[in-house]
Amino acid sequence: MAAPAFPPLAGSPAPAAQARMEQGANQKKRHKRDVHGWIVLDKPVGMTSTHAVSVIKHLFTAKRAGHAGTLDPLASGCLPVALGEATKTVPFVVDSRKT
Repeated sequence: MAAPAFPPLAGSPAPAAQARMEQGANQKKRHKRDVHGWIVLDKPVGMTSTHAVSVIKHLFTAKRAGHAGTLDPLASGCLPVALGEATKTVPFVVDSRKT
């Protein structure tokens, strides 16, 4: 007669979660860099502004990133992205006139 299968005890992770945790423990953590400046991105249609910033942040392994303005996911156009210390100047860019 086979032993009944009991659910995992409270506080212990399920086998699938345990495997993911062990896999994550084997990966090296990316060290973020101090990257400062502005990037003007020609955002394609179908990408949100937040996703565009996260992609740039990942590509440059930057500690901080932010965007000046928001473009609709259905719109394409220029999206100014600030990295590092340049994020402190975002309010000045947002409040300035477009020319």
